[in-house]
Amino acid sequence: FTAAETLKRPEVDIVVRGEGDHALLQLADFFINGKGSLETIAGISYMNGDTLNENPRKVIEDVDALSFPSRDMVDMSKYIAKATIYGGRGCPCQCRFCAAGAMAGGKYRMRSTKSILKEIDYLLGDLKNDALYFLDDTLTVFPDAVRAICNHIKKRNYKVEWLCESRVDAMDNDLVKTMADAGCKIIHFGFESGSAKILASMKKNISPDQIEHSVKLCVENGIMPKGSFMIGFPDDTHETVNETINMMKKIKRMGASVLFGSLTPLPGTYYYNHAEELGISFETDDWDCFDIGNPITSTRNFTADQIREILFDNIGDLH
Repeated sequence: FTAAETLKRPEVDIVVRGEGDHALLQLADFFINGKGSLETIAGISYMNGDTLNENPRKVIEDVDALSFPSRDMVDMSKYIAKATIYGGRGCPCQCRFCAAGAMAGGKYRMRSTKSILKEIDYLLGDLKNDALYFLDDTLTVFPDAVRAICNHIKKRNYKVEWLCESRVDAMDNDLVKTMADAGCKIIHFGFESGSAKILASMKKNISPDQIEHSVKLCVENGIMPKGSFMIGFPDDTHETVNETINMMKKIKRMGASVLFGSLTPLPGTYYYNHAEELGISFETDDWDCFDIGNPITSTRNFTADQIREILFDNIGDLH
């Protein structure tokens, strides 16, 4: 989303925008083997003298066509998460604080169940991993695929503990129980706020009641629910921030783990693109400071220092 700015840095020659699977391979072929040309590589930006060239992007529609990562070429002992896997790519949601929808073209491209199970067999059967991390933004958006994964893990008798990310409106008791029986130990949710008003304004399309219900479902089935919350949204007030803090305390008492940070509008998000009209002002343009643990924006109701003070006053009780 910031290719032109990034290319001003002297150490940067080319920016790959979006998915880089094909582009990086073609770039390697071009620079190492002298094959092809920069003009034909989709999704890259580069300078041709004083002219910025931005080749059109192409979303990879057939994600099954991508090969599995060559993990045998990497020393996996250096990694904490040794077995990571995607069930699909993208996100169909349009949450205003998140760039996932813009990155993926507003849709989710699921791998075939056959492809997913084949990689699971490779990770758990061939490589003998005992932990699995699904990296999808919302794995459970296709519950039938999740059930097939769980049934396969049980059928093969894999002794594995795994975790994934989900949404509160993409869960039900039967699915959670099935996941727990197959070794799921943690589900990470983006709860974002405890205020119905703020959840609506960010286009999250969930409710505080759904947050509590999802926590209850997970805890009752032996899964640890982890929930992320933020403050500093454009419409946040002292009242809505208190609702968020109270919600975090409540679900923590119910058995959830809580992560607490500040809104950080990144390029590609609605909040970044509409910052001025929403009353969002940035305290810095140093990208190294764009971190949810370090407030860098002020709103109509809070300064960055006030947001930081609220975080520090409550973070000890919540983490």
